[in-house]
Amino acid sequence: STAWGPMHWAHATSHDLVSWDHQPIALMPDALGTIFSGGAVYDATNTSGMATPGEKPPLVLMFTHHGAAQQQSIAWSTDYRHFEKYPGNPVIKNPGQRDFRDPRPFWNPLLNSWSCAVAAGDHIAYYSSPDLLCWEQTGRFGPEGNHLAGVWECPDLFMLPVPGGEACWIQIVSMGRPKEQGGPCTQYFIGSFDGETFRPYDTGSHPLLVDPGRDFYAAVSFTNAPEPTLMGWGSNWVYAHETPTGVFRGALTLPRLVSLQDTPGGPRLAARPCTALLDMLTLQQTSRTTLPLPHESFALRSEGEGPFTISLANDAHETLRFGLDSQGCWFIDRSQSSLLRFSACYGEPLYQMVRQPSQHKDSTAMLAVFDVSMLELFADDGLFACNSLVYPTQPYNRLQVSGAVTVSYLADPADIS
Repeated sequence: STAWGPMHWAHATSHDLVSWDHQPIALMPDALGTIFSGGAVYDATNTSGMATPGEKPPLVLMFTHHGAAQQQSIAWSTDYRHFEKYPGNPVIKNPGQRDFRDPRPFWNPLLNSWSCAVAAGDHIAYYSSPDLLCWEQTGRFGPEGNHLAGVWECPDLFMLPVPGGEACWIQIVSMGRPKEQGGPCTQYFIGSFDGETFRPYDTGSHPLLVDPGRDFYAAVSFTNAPEPTLMGWGSNWVYAHETPTGVFRGALTLPRLVSLQDTPGGPRLAARPCTALLDMLTLQQTSRTTLPLPHESFALRSEGEGPFTISLANDAHETLRFGLDSQGCWFIDRSQSSLLRFSACYGEPLYQMVRQPSQHKDSTAMLAVFDVSMLELFADDGLFACNSLVYPTQPYNRLQVSGAVTVSYLADPADIS
């Protein structure tokens, strides 16, 4: 459905996190409620006891049942296609809070057990379990240290190495920020996790955002991936229900490989596209000024010195602009890019321009990936990783470059006719 309604869990599979195949619906609403967000774990040693002798270890889904109250439940599968809900649901009952959702389960080597982070209104509650069935609360984080308004949602918690130091933990929280401030966004905190609760090192005076744009939310990580990997929902609750997309509503972002980088303000999260995407792209053309755009999905690389602007344009005089401006800020400007009036907020200046000062003044290297209506920009050695939605009335068919920079056009050979 392209409209809000009884929530199900869709299911898609992939070998590389780039190309996906749809599978049958995984979870449907029942007497306990509709199916809100959550996470999944591979129960390799069958701690849950869901697999019978001779079956493969179970894939266990943990999700929010949204009914009269929000409660956490589980389902499992041993063929990884068809899922059965646990008859003893919910496994974590509502403690008396209106907002209590989006469980993120993970194996916790510090306790040698499963742990789970749940968004609980204005904080994160942490739970522990030996078997994914019986849970006890171990700690909480927040609201102290938070600099944003809105309900907390979709927590994630994972470890990253600090440059030149030991590993630390990243606590991600998606925030229901008011539309007057740009709408929902995804915040992160850097700190320690003792197995029971998260403690931030220094919350500073400003929030740290995974993505400074308007169209990145509910990011989740993949445990045990070769490199720490995040994916987000590429939209914004302010106008997600109005986007002129026809047969679909919303999309996932590219998988991002994340790391920490030293900056004058301390360690910061950096991101780059996953290796599988880059491996499938090949150089098609290189130019300093203009390039034709024969496809609706492609990537661009830039190399050069000083400020520059790249413009994607079409015959309807719609233009999407991005690059490095004369003040040393990376930017995306979609104010002339597309249909702006489908939503009152989407067309406002607050939603049309994203700017972020560069931390590496001597670097103009950039990778931009465009896919029909979504631009993802990676620059500043990954410190500027930004997703932006555009809706041109015609496909962009030409590229224009200004500034001392060389731009290369890359595409999937399968798309080249």
